[in-house]
Amino acid sequence: MSEALQNYVSLVNGLTRGSRERFTKLAEEILQASKANRELVENLFVTEVERAAGRLGFARAEEVQALRDEIADLRASIVALQAPAAATAAQRSAASTKNAASAPAATKTAAKKTPAKKVPAKKAPAKKVPVKKVAE
Repeated sequence: MSEALQNYVSLVNGLTRGSRERFTKLAEEILQASKANRELVENLFVTEVERAAGRLGFARAEEVQALRDEIADLRASIVALQAPAAATAAQRSAASTKNAASAPAATKTAAKKTPAKKVPAKKAPAKKVPVKKVAE
């Protein structure tokens, strides 16, 4: 009986060892298949979301960033274009302020040199009014 028991134990050990190897191999295959399936499902999800966003008119993050960069460039070019114009306007303003400050002095001296002449007002001729004679 001990011999039968030893054979039985050997048989169980052999099955267990073989089963472990088979189970390990099967678990690795399942793990690899699940990784591949996860990647496929993720790609499918991303594709469907992009299609739906495109139909709804949503902009992608890359497109929004490109527009932000373009706006920043345009603002910088506007500032660059306005800087010389602002400097020219400031020079014109300063020049007109100088001219305006010297203009009143010139008019004052001109006013002193040529006094205004007073022209006598003409009187309107008196109208002749007929006088009624009163009967006595």
